[in-house]
Amino acid sequence: LRDVPMSAPDTGKLTLEALQYNDLRVVLTEELGDVDTVGDIGGHALRTAPMSRFRRITATVSVGEA
Repeated sequence: LRDVPMSAPDTGKLTLEALQYNDLRVVLTEELGDVDTVGDIGGHALRTAPMSRFRRITATVSVGEA
């Protein structure tokens, strides 16, 4: 994955190809957008599994924090 550029239009595609090339089993799920600011958390947290690390961590953050 070292050769996969981050934050590029084809990052997802290239990551998938690299994982499959290395014979790793990959399951595609619903696409989520980037979370770049605290304000981005709300909608994404509700779309993740209740016990996911993202949901547990972001549950401790309020939008008023920065």
